[in-house]
Order: sequence, then C-alpha cells, then structure tokens
Amino acid sequence: MLAACNRSSAVDLCSSPTTIVDKRVVPPAENPYPPTTPADGKRVRLAEATVHAFFGTRLDEAGLRGRARRPHDHAFDDTTKGPDAFHFADKEIDCVGDVECWSGDYPFLLRAAGLASLSPPRIVSKVRWSHVIPWAMKRYEERGLPVESRHYADALRMQEAQTRDYAGTSDPDAFAIALPSLRDDEYLVDSVIELRSEPGYFHVMCMMTDDPRGEPALRWFDTMPVRDVTHPSCYR
Repeated sequence: MLAACNRSSAVDLCSSPTTIVDKRVVPPAENPYPPTTPADGKRVRLAEATVHAFFGTRLDEAGLRGRARRPHDHAFDDTTKGPDAFHFADKEIDCVGDVECWSGDYPFLLRAAGLASLSPPRIVSKVRWSHVIPWAMKRYEERGLPVESRHYADALRMQEAQTRDYAGTSDPDAFAIALPSLRDDEYLVDSVIELRSEPGYFHVMCMMTDDPRGEPALRWFDTMPVRDVTHPSCYR
C-alpha cells in the first residue's frame, strides 16, 4: 500500500523518496503542424529528403573519408564550437540527394562522415511526420527588423514560444529540446523518426534558409532523442 510522504516540512515535501518514476514520452501520433502553404510543403519535403538521404541506408564511411581528404584545417579541431560556428553551403533538395553535390560542402561532409562512423548505423524505420517549427518561422520572418523590435531575440523567449506552440499537443514533453543555435536567416524543420538500431523516438532538426530564388535550402541537421521524463516519487 502506498503511503504519502511526510508533509510536515515546509521545505522538503519528500524527505527521502525511494521510488523513481519513469514516464515514457511518445510524440503525438498526428502532425501538430501539417504544412498549409506551398512554401511549407517544400520545406517539409526537403526535411524528409534529408532523413532518407542520411538515415535511409548506411552511409559509405570510407567513401566519405576519402572525399574529406584535403589540407587539414585546424579550425575544425576546436570541439568547443557548435556546428553553427561553421559556414554551411545552401543545399536544395536535388543536392541533398546527390553525394557529388553535398560533399562539396566541407563542414557538412565532415559531419556526415561522423554520422557514417556510428555503430550500429542509424537507419530509419519510420518517419512519423515533419513540420516547420512555428516560433522558428516567426523568428525568420522578423530577421529584417531591428533587434530591439524582435519577439524572438533571445533563447528565453524562444523557449517560452516553443512551450506555447506545443502546449495543446497530446504530449508536450516530446518537444522539450535544447534549442540549436540559429543565424538570423535560418529556421527549423523538425522530423520525428524511429530507428532500427535504437528504441524510442528521435528528432531530426533541419536548419534551413530560403535561397535567393525563394526555394528552401538545407544548411545542416542534428539529431536529438525524445527523452523520457524521470523524477523521484513522493511515494514509497
């Protein structure tokens, strides 16, 4: 029989919790923001093309390492820098599906080679859905405004907007993520996938921009697990 913990303390409601509660976080079955415009449809198609290009089959690590042979740039040895510190070329959907094209983007090629070296390989078993992240698109649309006039000028405001955007979904915890660094001209498209090699769910975050022709272009991407929630219980 469960007994409530001692509530006499005004500071610590659970002085010695002995049970850990795990909540399995499952992303909503339905796309929270399906594309509603032709432009968003193109952005989603580019994100899903990225998933299939880099997670659809095992990447050729040896081939990518061979393509990466060139005079060494020590700037890439600084592991304190995030991916946003490097200049990534804009890659439209045809380029994303063509190794001859995207491998010409050297920082991107190094990231792909690192992905190819993972064992077991990360192979997608299911793409649940993809969507343009609302706050990121609003931020992108404000890029021409003075900084003091922007609503999404700092990480706190972006995190608050992220929470509001998903508050009405079946499990908003699925979208509790560390926000990647974005340049002013970048926005995010999120794909939620399942992998053959690992249990659970993953975000594939595509950092994109619109090129001068108005076509979406991939800069880089990152993967993040949908993390289960673990906390001490007030019961023992």
